[in-house]
Amino acid sequence: QGYGPAALAFYRGLWAETCQEGLWKALRGTWLAIPIFLGLVAGYLSFRCKTASWLLCVKSFREPLEEWGFANHSMPFRLFAALYFTFWNPVIEEFFWRVFLHRELAAALGFELHQQDASKLGTTAAA
Repeated sequence: QGYGPAALAFYRGLWAETCQEGLWKALRGTWLAIPIFLGLVAGYLSFRCKTASWLLCVKSFREPLEEWGFANHSMPFRLFAALYFTFWNPVIEEFFWRVFLHRELAAALGFELHQQDASKLGTTAAA
């Protein structure tokens, strides 16, 4: 009779396991995606200002930004600049002030870095 029925039985079993696992993954992905989707929809509806007019409405930012010289820039640029100066710029400033200026001012004023201070800065001590 050959290997045909055995191979067919093997692949039927494999198919059943794969389908059950795939169904579980699809359901799990759906349950994870629904809150994310609802959050995005709620964010869009609250920031588009047609649903309600409130303090964090995007349109309420336009007038002050135009008064401060952002009239020539698009709203995506304004939002990118807001995100940049809120999240990324403080990190860069901290590294600049704590590491670079500490090292440069110490060298300019004639102070030598001790081994303990140099290890905190990730550099080697000056000889």
